[in-house]
Amino acid sequence: MTPTDPAPAPGVTGHDTGAAADRDLVRALDRAVTGEVDASASARAMFSMDASNYRHVPRAVVFPRTADDVAAALRVCRAHGVGVTA
Repeated sequence: MTPTDPAPAPGVTGHDTGAAADRDLVRALDRAVTGEVDASASARAMFSMDASNYRHVPRAVVFPRTADDVAAALRVCRAHGVGVTA
């Protein structure tokens, strides 16, 4: 599960995607889930692509342990305006 930045609609200002916003997101995810949250450059690079030609670097990678972790991570991402790729 990787939180990614959704593309804002034309003419709509998106959420802050700066370093401070990333730190806030990672802190909130750390508090919300019992699983691991990894925002290291290597984890983000490893989960930035699939078998397609498309590459999108996530803001963090979450390794949920339980269904409650998944629900908590989704709530945090929603509150921060961050899209999720599973």
